[in-house]
Amino acid sequence: MATPVDLWRPTRLYAVRTPSEEKPGGMHYAVLVTTLELEAQEAVEAYDARAGIENDFKGDKQGLGLRARRKRKQMAQEMVVLLAGLAHNLLLWARMWLANGDPRLGKLGIVRLVREVWAVPGRLTFSRHRPTRVRLARSHPLGPSVKQGLGALLKAVSCPSIILGYSG
Repeated sequence: MATPVDLWRPTRLYAVRTPSEEKPGGMHYAVLVTTLELEAQEAVEAYDARAGIENDFKGDKQGLGLRARRKRKQMAQEMVVLLAGLAHNLLLWARMWLANGDPRLGKLGIVRLVREVWAVPGRLTFSRHRPTRVRLARSHPLGPSVKQGLGALLKAVSCPSIILGYSG
């Protein structure tokens, strides 16, 4: 019998066997090593919950274009991470208001928010460095939904002076 590896902290090891969806009668095997003091079922459930978090990280990398952002200096790297966190939070906050216009928008991830919702063609009009009018493309499939959601957002942040409408 092999001698177990001595790690610097006490660990628990669980062998996990789950049925395969791809191969009828087949099984998947895995070994889960954790420092958490959990029973086997709790440890497996906690590990499975990581999928949602990892999916969020993947969406942020794709939607916010973080894959190609390499900075040589530590301070610049930290700034990119902080700005990415701010962008993530702003997008999720805005998604909540956009969902008032169309509940389907509230279920979109970062990638689809950036590529589809915030890419709706339109025109901003400014007066004295402040936005006064937002016109969205009526012909865009998401135009009416985004207009309603932006209306809810502007109302919530007390910007009644901005006029929402359509172009074209």
